[in-house]
Amino acid sequence: MQQSMSFQIAGLASQMQSQMHLSFQNMQHQMFQPMMAQMQKVQDSLHSDIAALDSRFEHMPSSEQFEQLEKRQQQLEQRQQQLEQRFDTLHTAFTGFSDHFYSIYPPPPPSPPMD
Repeated sequence: MQQSMSFQIAGLASQMQSQMHLSFQNMQHQMFQPMMAQMQKVQDSLHSDIAALDSRFEHMPSSEQFEQLEKRQQQLEQRQQQLEQRFDTLHTAFTGFSDHFYSIYPPPPPSPPMD
């Protein structure tokens, strides 16, 4: 009888161990696999984002190029100021010339309005 009980207990222990092993496999299949799939999606997304950032960094100007752009912008601003000064000088000269010209040769009278 004692041997029979030991045999039954060993059988029950083996059965419980099998059930626990099966439960663990089910739990692993139900939780671990979806979790790993999600992790893979996150990893793929990160790699994609890193590749996009890398591509953008390749197209960004270097510090030397940026300095050259700033220098070119300053040159353009100086050129614009010079042109504005020359235009003001030309405008002043033209106004002086027209005043002088019209003081010698009066402007023609305005045309009569057409009805």
